[in-house]
Amino acid sequence: MVWGMLALGLAVLPMGRQHGLYLLDAVYLAFVFGQLGYLGHDGAHGEIFREWSKNHIFCLIHGNLLLGLSTSWWTRKHNLHHSNPNCIALDGELEIAGLAFTEEQALSKEGLTRVLAKYQAFTFFPLLALTALALRVESARFLVRARPRHLFAEVLLACSHFAFYGWLVFSSLGALRGIVFMIVHQVLFGLYMGSVFAPNHKGRPMLKSGTEVDFLHKQVITARNIAPGLITDYWYGGPFSRHAAEPPERSTADRESFLRGPCRSLCRNWSIEVLL
Repeated sequence: MVWGMLALGLAVLPMGRQHGLYLLDAVYLAFVFGQLGYLGHDGAHGEIFREWSKNHIFCLIHGNLLLGLSTSWWTRKHNLHHSNPNCIALDGELEIAGLAFTEEQALSKEGLTRVLAKYQAFTFFPLLALTALALRVESARFLVRARPRHLFAEVLLACSHFAFYGWLVFSSLGALRGIVFMIVHQVLFGLYMGSVFAPNHKGRPMLKSGTEVDFLHKQVITARNIAPGLITDYWYGGPFSRHAAEPPERSTADRESFLRGPCRSLCRNWSIEVLL
């Protein structure tokens, strides 16, 4: 379905040059790119196929080729995050230039990043709009420094993404409209991704390095559940509610609904707060 949505958005682009319809297509494709990201995310968790190799190929297609993001970089970064959510110095998702999640983080920043962190209540959404750009910069730096196992394939597919994206946009819309389309598309894509990342753990307890917390408490107290609903189901990437700590293999919607009750009961028995 998502591939069909992508094909539709790309097919409409050349026809949207008149009457500013290309801007509506930019909004639509920002949502589609987010949905492609969810598929890549699930593949990185090994939730699409049973074999690792098939999941990896799936991620190369949805990450490197369709989004221009390194699969190996994302998998490493995201696994570290899930292993240590909201753990200072261990959760890579907390290392964001211009944002601080603890007083110590804010005081350790220098120059412009310290100024941005000081006024992050006002700069948060402008910075969120740069999420797509920031992710790609991090991804490229990782490929240069870490040189992952399938480096050639990752670089080739990512470069193919940017080459095709640039060719399609400029050949369809021309230079000026093409630049406007790219700005609108990438800014909204960044805002979409940021709106999904931010509610999950922001505002939840921060765990200092060396804090002894068992796995269950670490996963639950640092996360915020998403209540199921028609809009949230698709905004957050699936036809069912998702928890920050996904199971090792993707459950069906029915099974997730079946498991939600027992999970809540377990947390209540252990006096663990589950926040919606």
